[in-house]
Formats: sequence, C-alpha cells, structure tokens
Amino acid sequence: MTDRQATPKDSTARTIRLDFSRPAFWVMLALLVLPGAVALVLQILNRPAHGGNGVLPGKPGGTSEYVSGPWGTVVLTPATIEPPQSFFAYRVDPGYRMQWCFRGLDAQQVEQKLTDCGLARDVVAGLLKGSSEVAGGIVLLPPDDVIIGLDIEPRTRLYAILALDPVNPAHMYPFSYRCNNLDEWLGGVEVADAVRKRLERLIYRRGPRLCLSDMHLVLPMIDYPLDAIRLQRTMRREEVITMQLAVAKDTDVQTLVPYWSGNRRRDQVEPILESFVGAGGGLLDITYLMPPFASSRLNRFPTLAPVDGVTRDCHWTSFNFMNDVPDDRFGASSSAVREMILQSHERVGLPSEFGDIVLLMHGDEGVVIHSCVYVAADIVFTKDGPSNGTAFALKRLSNVLEFYKAIAPVHIEYFRRRHEPSN
Repeated sequence: MTDRQATPKDSTARTIRLDFSRPAFWVMLALLVLPGAVALVLQILNRPAHGGNGVLPGKPGGTSEYVSGPWGTVVLTPATIEPPQSFFAYRVDPGYRMQWCFRGLDAQQVEQKLTDCGLARDVVAGLLKGSSEVAGGIVLLPPDDVIIGLDIEPRTRLYAILALDPVNPAHMYPFSYRCNNLDEWLGGVEVADAVRKRLERLIYRRGPRLCLSDMHLVLPMIDYPLDAIRLQRTMRREEVITMQLAVAKDTDVQTLVPYWSGNRRRDQVEPILESFVGAGGGLLDITYLMPPFASSRLNRFPTLAPVDGVTRDCHWTSFNFMNDVPDDRFGASSSAVREMILQSHERVGLPSEFGDIVLLMHGDEGVVIHSCVYVAADIVFTKDGPSNGTAFALKRLSNVLEFYKAIAPVHIEYFRRRHEPSN
C-alpha cells in the first residue's frame, strides 16, 4: 500500500474545475469570438476604397468627394465642429445691454433706415428718444420687448444693415447654421417649450442659414447652467471640410511639390511627400503640407482671452498664413491689409495657387468685409470674425461667399504674393 500525504487545506488557494461537454465548449467559444469577428468585418466593409467615393469620419451621411487638379487629388469630407464648453457663459452679465450702432449716419438717416426696414413709427420714435450720439454715428439701446417683438422680415432687413459694421459683432457674426428649420439646428438638443418659442421668435434667415443674434434673451430662460452651455455649443457648431491628399505608391512626387511648396517651402514639403510615397502612399492629411501657422491651428479655436489687445480675425488669419511668426498688425486693421496688398501682392483673375488671398469687398470704395486663403479645389482656410467661438477651418468658398452675399452685395477679388526666388 502506498502512503499518501494529506494536502493541507488552504482557504486562500483553491482550484476550481469546470467540466464541459464538447458541444457546450464550442458554443461558449463562438459566443466569445463571434462579436469581435463581426465588428472587424464591418469595419473593413465600411472602409472607403482608395481612389473611389466613400464615407469618412465627419458629418453623418457625408460622402467624400475626390477632386483632381494641379494639387493632385484631394479627398474632401464634410464635418462639424463645436467650440469647447469653457468658451461659453451660462448667464448674461447683469449690466449687458444690446446696442445697435449706426456709424456714419445722423438721427434722421437712422430714422429713415429703421422705417424702411419695416419698424413701426412709434417704435422708431421710442428708439431715437433713447439714442445717443457718438463720434461719427448714432447708438440705439433697444429694449428687450422691442427686440422680441420684431417680425422676421423687419429683423432680417435691420440685422443685415447692422451686420455690415464690426462694431455690431452679434449681427455680423451671429450664431448661424445651414439648415431648414430650428429642429435641424438644435440637432436633438431638448429645450423647454418657452425656450423654443423664444428661439422661434428671434431667429432669422441669412441666405440658406438660420441666424440668432440675441442669445442674451434666451439664456435667462434656462434653469441649469450645463443646459445653457449645451445649447450654445450646438447652435455655434460649424460646417467644415476635412482634406486629405491621395498619394499612390508610384506617384511622381515632383508633380505635387511645385503646387504645395509655395513661398519657398520646398524643403518642408518635398521630404514629407517622398517619405509618404516611399511608405506605400495612402491618404495624407493636409495639415502635413500646410505652413506651421495654419497646420497648428486647423480645426482649433483661439485660446481664451489673450490679454494682448490683438484682434485675431479673418485678416489676421489670412495674412499670417505663410508667416512663421504672426504679424499682429493685421488684426482688425483695414489699413494694414491695404498696405500689404499694395506692397507685396498682385491681382490675379482666379485663385490657382496654394496661398492665394481671397478678398470679399463691399461698396464702390471696396471695403473689405472678409478675407480667406485659397488651398485647393473650392476650399479656403478661413476664420469668421474675432470671436474665440469660431474656429480656424477649411470651408467651401462658395459657402463663405453666399453667407456674406446674403448681407449685402459683395464682389470678390483674388491676390497672390509676389514670388520670391526659391531656395
């Protein structure tokens, strides 16, 4: 008989054995493996094929567009972006008053404009009674009930006039979104019935976009701070374009370098393209080909409230596009823009080179109301106004143009920086 030592009982170390029949084992294995396999297959099936149309990350249902030209072949995909929630206040400053500023007009001219917009004569008389004269114009302080009481047609006409002057930022750069109705703009965000009615009363149309300039009359009606911030983020979201350069493994890099290496940037662009082709090609994000100023800001928002007095608007963005170090003279300075155009740019018929400047001009005197930078196809690098709530982004030039044309007649001119000898 063989002696066996008893195994001491140890409550901290136990061996548990499960016995399965063979059919049960295969069922358990299938349940563990099958979900991952299905997810992998779906990911492969939904991946866009190189060189053809497909759905890429971005706006739901957005179909990528492949456009060829001297830039090569770029893949354009619509997307939307929202500012960070830290950019928004959940309440209105107690001392805030909406102002309607009419620079260059006297009281009689303002009265005529308001009447022409469709405001009732008693309303116009009340507004002028509380007006103030400032250097070069008239400032009105409309009561809340007057703003809320405006019908959509008078509101649309009046706000288009106010939008021509950057001293009226809420009207020149309102909350806006290309959509057909308020529900589409809200994008599923739920609001109380009273808030919805107030929004429906205050919104107006500018071309294909719905706009809101009087958010200060909506926020006090929202009880919870996060709800107020969520509403503002949703209504401030922007339609943008993501761009990639389609590069095949047999692409001749020298066919692409001349277009993307404007302003003596060949030594920055050529190695990137050569490396990408050498790795087998694919879809190269356009940020790798843009100057540092633009690539570091694309699809981003300005940092909050820099205390330096610099206005980071469309002009600051456009005329610093090729600069290694931003030149802050261009912020909100029409004179600096004119000086730069006269000194170092020449007018061209149509934009055809990476970095061409696009100016939207109004009136016989050629007042520049917006500027942006041509990238490729119908795409420009732009920023709408000086607000921290608008991003540096790629947008379709046709969409940018229609927004400003809905304010007033504008014409478009194109300029190119005079070529410097390349390295």
